Order: sequence, then C-alpha cells, then structure tokens
Amino acid sequence: MNKPEKKLWDKIKKYMPGDTERVENICSTGMPDISGAWKKDYWIELKYYSTLKNKSVQDLLRPSQLGWHRLRAKYGSIIFVIVEKNFVGRCHEYYLYEYDYSSDNYILILLTVDKFDQYTGNTFRHQIKGVIER
Repeated sequence: MNKPEKKLWDKIKKYMPGDTERVENICSTGMPDISGAWKKDYWIELKYYSTLKNKSVQDLLRPSQLGWHRLRAKYGSIIFVIVEKNFVGRCHEYYLYEYDYSSDNYILILLTVDKFDQYTGNTFRHQIKGVIER
C-alpha cells in the first residue's frame, strides 16, 4: 500500500464495520488492500489521486484488480472502492463505490467533500452496512 493510501486507511479504519485488516499480499496482484468481516466478508480497495482532472474509478484500478473484483463478486464477495481525490491544495473529495457484478460497473454510493471527520466516517460505515445487509 503506498503512502497516500496508508494515510487514507489511517483516517477510515476506525469507522469500518466489524473486523478489518490490511492485506499485504505479494502473491496476488489484484487483491484489495483491506479484508473485512461483518455479517459477511467484504473487501475494500483504497485509491488516492491528486489532480484537477476527473478520473473514473475504472481508470484508477489496474487490470489485475478489475479481474479480481469480477471473479470474486461472481462468487458473492462484496467489493468496495474508497477513493480520496485531492484537488492540489484546494479540498478533498471522498468517494465510496460498490462493485456490481450484474452490470460490471462501480456504483457510487456516497460522495463527501472536504474532510474525513467523525460524521463522514459514520456515514461511510452506515452505507457499507446497508450494502452488506441487502
């Protein structure tokens, strides 16, 4: 996990439901950064980028990550992607996506602007729990 993604994890980890841990796997190049369990197993890929240009979540993921998400979702795994976008000293945006196997797309669940505070963290936790409980 690179340094900006580690900082993102440090901000959000206390808000993730259930038991979560960082995965440092050099054997599987597409495996997400975080493994979680709360009623069901789930996975979180963390992404950070700093630019004025918008990028789709697919543009941020490597082909091996896209393949891993598709394969695991096919068998019932829940996959999230959390993106922090830094507008080069202006503000931050935080995005929460869920991978949807049936459409082979990432569905935006939540967008919040500026800072990742307790309110934002609790909102992320609530949204993740809602997806898991469906």
